[in-house]
Amino acid sequence: MNAVSGLALMITATWVLLLGETFILFGVIRPLAPNIHESPSSAALKLGAAAVLGVVWVVVMFALRSFYVRRVVRSSQGQATAPVAKGTVEPQK
Repeated sequence: MNAVSGLALMITATWVLLLGETFILFGVIRPLAPNIHESPSSAALKLGAAAVLGVVWVVVMFALRSFYVRRVVRSSQGQATAPVAKGTVEPQK
């Protein structure tokens, strides 16, 4: 896997996480009964769930970053420059 495909994979995973967590936040957590202003325990539960989602997102982003960096390092090691010649080459006259 080269650096460009690794970067494309990382961007795709970021968007999938962003859209998935947005759905979970607004489609699952927010509609939970009762409303946030009616019960302090419901408010704490909803805020806690949103905070957990944020922490999960940050952890996954750091994991994807380390995955991408490892892939780039591996691919750059495979494309090393030509070995240095043991003797010097003098130009033609």
